[in-house]
Amino acid sequence: MNLKVLRTARGLTQVELAKKMKMKQAYIAQLETGAEANPTLDTLRRLAKALKVSVGELVEITPQGSNAQSPAYRFHFRLADVFPPDSPLSVPLLRLMMATNDVRNIQKLLLSTGERIEHANEFDSVVLNGEMLHFHRLLCGHLYEAGNAFRAIDAPHPELANAAVHGTEYEESIQRLREAYASDPPGAFHHSFLKKVRDQFGFHYKHEAIQTKLQDFVQRADVDGTIIAAELSGLSRHVVADHLSIGMLQDILAAELPDLHVAFGNIMEQGIRLARNLVDVVDLMLLSLLEKNESTIIKREQGVLSAHQELLTAKKEVNQQRPSPGSPERKSVYRTPKLE
Repeated sequence: MNLKVLRTARGLTQVELAKKMKMKQAYIAQLETGAEANPTLDTLRRLAKALKVSVGELVEITPQGSNAQSPAYRFHFRLADVFPPDSPLSVPLLRLMMATNDVRNIQKLLLSTGERIEHANEFDSVVLNGEMLHFHRLLCGHLYEAGNAFRAIDAPHPELANAAVHGTEYEESIQRLREAYASDPPGAFHHSFLKKVRDQFGFHYKHEAIQTKLQDFVQRADVDGTIIAAELSGLSRHVVADHLSIGMLQDILAAELPDLHVAFGNIMEQGIRLARNLVDVVDLMLLSLLEKNESTIIKREQGVLSAHQELLTAKKEVNQQRPSPGSPERKSVYRTPKLE
């Protein structure tokens, strides 16, 4: 834990921090020396609030060669007590958790693929660029599904998210989620972009949309059909299908090349920021839920998770770019595919 470094940087003694926390100074000392290696989630959140940092900044990340290890906690709890089947919130919460898992996974894929593109040869670049476009399409689809689940929870019970983020630096994150997922006006990001991508070529491959774009390409006669066939078939790519996807994206964004690349980059900035706000808020909501149902926790375990270097670099840049309250968010650290 980074407790001693953060406490010292803020000019606090152990006694002063203990007073702010309403704890004994001896317990602060145990946390700093590692004698107490398994503080509760409530303790971590209170420490983070007292030091005006996130829990992630409080918990130390230890480099291990090209990767790193992050302390992690596993909770075993009685499922029926936390997610009772007859509760109207249980299924929407689980839907939200499923979508958030998928969003988080795609964020990691975008980072690792973007890193590979920088060192790729010509053929690899074409394949990886198509994969990047695919990941962005999937991200839009999962963000859309997350929005449906989020509204089903937040519309009748906004107090759940409000309580989870209260007093943290994530209070503005919940407001951004509500703006993006608003059902009124209809032009909210959820409906104006995410739904269109999801329906046309994100999760579904609509016959009519593909046929219309194919006819358009053939009539214009300015797009060659291309595939890359590798002896190791898992490396192959049907590039012509990526070109059709880009054409369908043109229709959604009403932009032509080269402006399409700029328009896509700008709108995916919104998508990436939404993803970041989503995972932060949902994590806090679930941790808050466990804290309220502390008696249902059967076992707690502490361990570590490996983190690849590109994830650590992105996290560092995100923390540096995190806006102060009321200021606009800055450019994302994620790469967008080259649309051509």
